[in-house]
Amino acid sequence: MRSREEEQRLLVQTLCGEYRVRGRSGEAEAAAEVLAQPAVCRDSSAAREQLRLSVEQLSGDRNTVCYDEAGYPSVMVRVPMVRCRDVLASSEDAAPHPAFRSGKKTVREILVSKYLNCVVDGRACSLPLAQPFAANSFDDAAGLCYRKGHGWMAMPFPLRMAIALSCRREGFLPGGNNDSGADYFHPEERGTPVGATGLVLTGSGPRTWSHDRSENGLWDLNGNLSEWDGGFRLMDGELQFVELPQLLDASSVKSDSSAWHAVDAQGRPVPPGSPDALHYDVKGGKIRLVVRKECEGIGNCSFGEISAGEAAEAPEFLRLCGLCPDRNWSVVENEGWRWVSTQGEFMPICGGAYRAVDHAGVFFTGMTKARSSRYSMAGVRCVYVAPEAIQEVVS
Repeated sequence: MRSREEEQRLLVQTLCGEYRVRGRSGEAEAAAEVLAQPAVCRDSSAAREQLRLSVEQLSGDRNTVCYDEAGYPSVMVRVPMVRCRDVLASSEDAAPHPAFRSGKKTVREILVSKYLNCVVDGRACSLPLAQPFAANSFDDAAGLCYRKGHGWMAMPFPLRMAIALSCRREGFLPGGNNDSGADYFHPEERGTPVGATGLVLTGSGPRTWSHDRSENGLWDLNGNLSEWDGGFRLMDGELQFVELPQLLDASSVKSDSSAWHAVDAQGRPVPPGSPDALHYDVKGGKIRLVVRKECEGIGNCSFGEISAGEAAEAPEFLRLCGLCPDRNWSVVENEGWRWVSTQGEFMPICGGAYRAVDHAGVFFTGMTKARSSRYSMAGVRCVYVAPEAIQEVVS
């Protein structure tokens, strides 16, 4: 068993490696030393503040540390509000992306787990070089996030797609552990294995496994474990959403919640079951966006191959939410596949797991698992929305 001092040295080395501070100034090295202190004294308010300040210093304020109501820390990435035209080449709309707006309210910043979550005392936590936790079902995964307290939730699917579209707009899609410890398309890229499980420790891969190729980005959005997302589902093929800030309430994502709404061909919210609500159906094994389903079943294709079916063009809202490709979309090898089932309720599982190989990617979404499905290859990534980040739009 390692001594307290040995544990401390190991943690400092881990943090130095994670933020790539070796060879930098003594100030950065000192910040890493301070950053390690709260690991052995998490109940000290001074230590908590030092941990937060040290992470912010090392990351240039792009990362921070949030504490849940039980006092457990999570390393988070600041994701500021983006506008529609920032992520979608075809858009000229200066309005906030749907992930950051609901009615007359906007969210100026969302804090997203830097890492695929581990679990501490029944709560999802974002910590470096940890073993990612496989949640048994969507309800279990969502509960691990809501249990952290007010403001916490599982990653909303539209937010994940805003991040994925931002990556593509920047000309880079991250790799990850999608081939039992390595990246399928770049087998020389490997993470630190978790025994013989096929998993790797969180954040242990190269920078190309970060969403922006930096040590301050979001890690493992491609591969390792898939991730249960909130805020979106398929109900008998119908595309349904729950928006922020309703998602702050754990009851909003229950199967019988009144917060769910569908959308029509103009991207406007309509009640579930409306005659003009948009659906996925499956024709020739491929996925189509339609108003009236013609073909039931399970279908799959690369994200860029989803077609608009009977519609002349998919509404911008769905293109922004990553449910169909933008105009003039060119398929790339590691963008990820889609799987859907059109009969029943299915929650999104995103990213692709450690054996998804060429199907994994930031646009990968499987919608063939019910909320109660016991699925051993999916975890969760929590997010936090501070009350002061939600603002009323002044018209």
